[in-house]
Amino acid sequence: MNVGRWYHCDGRPGALQQPATIAPCSGFKRYYSLAPVAAAIGSREQTKVSLRNAVVCCCVLLLAFAAQLSAQEAPKSDRPLPPLQRPLPAPAPAPPPEPVPAGEVDGALSLEISYGYAQGHPSLRGHPTTTGVSPNLNYPGNKEQVPGATVSIPAGRYNNVRFSYFRTRGGGETAASQDLNLFGTSYSNGDLLVANYKFQHVKVSYDYLSYPAPPRGAHFRLKTLWEVQYVNFKTNIDVRNKLDSSGNPTFNPVSGSRWFIYPTLGAGVEHHISENFRWEAKASGFAIPHHADIWDAEAWIAYRVGKIEPRVGVVGFHFKTSPKKDQYIGGTTFTGVYVTLRWYPKL
Repeated sequence: MNVGRWYHCDGRPGALQQPATIAPCSGFKRYYSLAPVAAAIGSREQTKVSLRNAVVCCCVLLLAFAAQLSAQEAPKSDRPLPPLQRPLPAPAPAPPPEPVPAGEVDGALSLEISYGYAQGHPSLRGHPTTTGVSPNLNYPGNKEQVPGATVSIPAGRYNNVRFSYFRTRGGGETAASQDLNLFGTSYSNGDLLVANYKFQHVKVSYDYLSYPAPPRGAHFRLKTLWEVQYVNFKTNIDVRNKLDSSGNPTFNPVSGSRWFIYPTLGAGVEHHISENFRWEAKASGFAIPHHADIWDAEAWIAYRVGKIEPRVGVVGFHFKTSPKKDQYIGGTTFTGVYVTLRWYPKL
């Protein structure tokens, strides 16, 4: 770029270009001015600043665009958002159980003692031998005393668990009517035998009020009985007034025992004639053919005065040990009249 300008020798400006007819040395001189150069340099600096600003703006725009693309391309979960759930209303409170009426004896704690006399005597049985020796013996004796006790504890509203126990002893003298073999010991016909026994019985019973439940003051009630019973029979037998060949007394004692545990099922009924007077009856039992069997039944009338309830009733009890044994206790039934005194400590 020719930024020079021609001037005359006296300083007047001439044409931009040297005239073709004038020689450079014939009165014109060429001088250079720095103003155009400075203007050109200033224009270049402004251009650089503009370019720099444009580049910065482009970078900022590119970064913003890249961030937007990254946000749009972020992986989204395929699981849908759970719907908004409204809080469930609080359940209505359960109605309070009906209060147990005052004086209600079903489901109450009680302690009881009993006493009675039982008729019936056990018999010892066995399998006959080929020699004709008998294994059978009927125990002698009269009516036997039968003391007992019962504890009844609450087991749910109007239900009870009963623990009952009774025992009896019996025996006496009897003459052998034939040759005997008892628990492996031989006795001769005519021997005077002393035979004693002790019988014990334990029962655990869950008395469940089946109808109506709750009773709501009903006079008639039905119970189901779920029981376990334990029977134990022990005996001692000896010979008396028997002399040997030298005239000395001889003794030939023998003892034996039989026991079993059985579950029993039963039912009972009650009739409340008034608030304090009622009667009740119940029975239960269990048997397996050619094995042991057991049953018992009872009926009572009761009148309660405050926390004390006397009762009078009739009781029957039957058992037989397993005939699979060589010696067993045959079917034996005790029956008798009993008197009990029951105490309700929390009524």
